[in-house]
Amino acid sequence: MLVQQIELSNGMFTTVDAGDFKWLNQWKWSFNKGYVIGGHRPEGKNSSPVLMHRVIMDPPNDKFVDHTNHDTLDNRRCNLRVCTKGQNQFNKLPQGGTSRFKGVSWNEQTSKYKVQIQFQDKKYYPGYFINEIEAAITYDLWAIKLFGEFAHLNFLNKGR
Repeated sequence: MLVQQIELSNGMFTTVDAGDFKWLNQWKWSFNKGYVIGGHRPEGKNSSPVLMHRVIMDPPNDKFVDHTNHDTLDNRRCNLRVCTKGQNQFNKLPQGGTSRFKGVSWNEQTSKYKVQIQFQDKKYYPGYFINEIEAAITYDLWAIKLFGEFAHLNFLNKGR
């Protein structure tokens, strides 16, 4: 699929499918708080700024749009998917902590790395590991089982 770039008001660029370029380029867009926003609203909706990825995918109001590769400047349809709030959370990047890996933290009491994963308001603790990488792989295996295609993985994502 051919792609084109739209220049944003702050000099940055967003990538979109060539088929969406002309339609999207009729509005002014900017990059704010990590997302591409603009003044376009579909008919019948208020005129506050909207997120480009929502304009492209036009999800129902109760759904979210996920950037599968986490690059919010990549607004190609192949990088966007409509999802629930929970599915969107599964694909979140790791937040800072005691490990560089998602779902892994250092436990002072055991002097081991603890794996923790949450799904549908239930927390799972697959184990404690001496090796941080082994803990991260264990998280990945559980994430695939629980979250499926929406899982953000530490390692196993690369060949999926």
